[in-house]
Amino acid sequence: MRFVISGAGGFLGRHLTRSLLNKGHVVFAILGKGETPFLPADTPNLFYLELDLLHSIEIEPLEKIDAFYNFAWAGVDTFYKNDDSLQKTNLKITDNFYQFCKKSKCPKFIVPGSASEFGGTSKVISGLGSSSPVDRYSETKIIIRERIAKSCEKDEITLCWPLITSIYGPGREGSNVLYSAITSFSTGKPFHCTKLQQEWDFLYIDDAIVGLYLLGVKPVRGGIYPLGSGIHHQLSWYVEKIHKKINPSIGIIMDVPYKNNRIDNQVLDISKIQEETGFSPSISFLKGLNQWLRFLAKDN
Repeated sequence: MRFVISGAGGFLGRHLTRSLLNKGHVVFAILGKGETPFLPADTPNLFYLELDLLHSIEIEPLEKIDAFYNFAWAGVDTFYKNDDSLQKTNLKITDNFYQFCKKSKCPKFIVPGSASEFGGTSKVISGLGSSSPVDRYSETKIIIRERIAKSCEKDEITLCWPLITSIYGPGREGSNVLYSAITSFSTGKPFHCTKLQQEWDFLYIDDAIVGLYLLGVKPVRGGIYPLGSGIHHQLSWYVEKIHKKINPSIGIIMDVPYKNNRIDNQVLDISKIQEETGFSPSISFLKGLNQWLRFLAKDN
C-alpha cells in the first residue's frame, strides 16, 4: 500500500514511517523546508517531499495513495497550546493538505485529534456528545474536525479522527507530566506538581502506532476513534511508579494549581477502534516505562 505522511519528522511521524516501511509499504514523507531527513534518502520505498507547509497545496498530486496521515501541527507542547496565532496556522496547514489529499484522489484522510477535545468533562470519552475543549489547541482541533468532516462527506473521502490520549515512550519529551517527573527525579530535584488527582489514560508509543496503522490499512467506517490503552489511574499513581523506579528519596511537592482551577480527566472508551480494526493494546504502563527509561539512559 502507498501512504503519505505530513509532519513525518515529528514524534508520531517518525515512528509511523518506520513501521510502515518495515511492513513493506511505500511512504511519501513530507518534511518542512530545511528539516533534516530522519532516515537515509536511499531507504527503500521512502520518498521525501520537502516544502513550505503553508503552501502545500502547490504540490503535484500523487497517484494510487491509499491513505493520507496529516501529522503536521504547530504548537503541540503545553507551552504553546494557548498561542492563538500559532494554533491558527494549523487551520491553513490542514486545509492545504486536505486539498492535496483530494487532488490525489486519496480515499482516506487521517488526522490525529486529541482527547483534550473532550477533556473538560468528568465523563468517559467516547467521541459522542458535545465537545469540551480545555485550551486553544483543543478548540482548534474541534474547528478543523468539524470543517474537514463536512468536506470529506461532500467529497466521499473517509475521515478518521483518532482522539489520542497522552502518549509516552522513546522520543517523547517536553513539558508533559511523565517526562517532567523523570527529569526531576533523575537530576535529584524535587518534583513540583498539582495534587495529581486527575484520572488519566496513557498509551505507549508502540501501541499508538499500531492503532494508527490499523486505521490506515483496515476498511473502517470513519469518524472519531478514541485511541488509548483503555486503562486509567490517577496521575499520582503514574508519578509514584516513576518516583519509586528512579529515586524515591527525592521530594514530591504538590504546590502547582490546577489549570483553570478544575480537575480535567482523560478516560477513554476505545471500543470503536477495537471493534472496527481489532486494535488491542499490549504494553502495560510499567513495561513501557522500563523501555522508556532504558532508552533515556542509553541516549544520555
